[in-house]
Amino acid sequence: MDISTRFSNPGIKAIFSYKSFTAEGVEGRKTLAEAAGFNTVSLIIPNQIHSTHILFCSDQGRVPDCDGVFSTNPILVCSIQVADCMPVYFAHRAEPVFGLVHAGWRGLVNGIFSESGTVLKYYEHVLTDFEIVIGPSIQN
Repeated sequence: MDISTRFSNPGIKAIFSYKSFTAEGVEGRKTLAEAAGFNTVSLIIPNQIHSTHILFCSDQGRVPDCDGVFSTNPILVCSIQVADCMPVYFAHRAEPVFGLVHAGWRGLVNGIFSESGTVLKYYEHVLTDFEIVIGPSIQN
């Protein structure tokens, strides 16, 4: 497991596991969140479908088909699962707004980052006000 503390807001962390982390699925996410000190009841768990769908969430639990989740609720923990796709972490520089996007080749080609900006704009946020951390992914 690795934790990035590159965000200005000390309450927001980007956490990811390595291949040696063998737990998978929802239980794996809970195990990783617990190891990082997060409340596992607070997980947002999207049903990832390699799309450009982004949701803004106010409650924990499973959310319908999407590949990105954002929230302003500081007790929530955004989660995704990736293999060869990129985890992309978002944290607003001045406000408690954060998110996590599953960026696979389909989502990238179809504009998942543009859609992220559109959703944030709908909620009166500007993408340029966010710090973004790209997690590990395959090269080829």
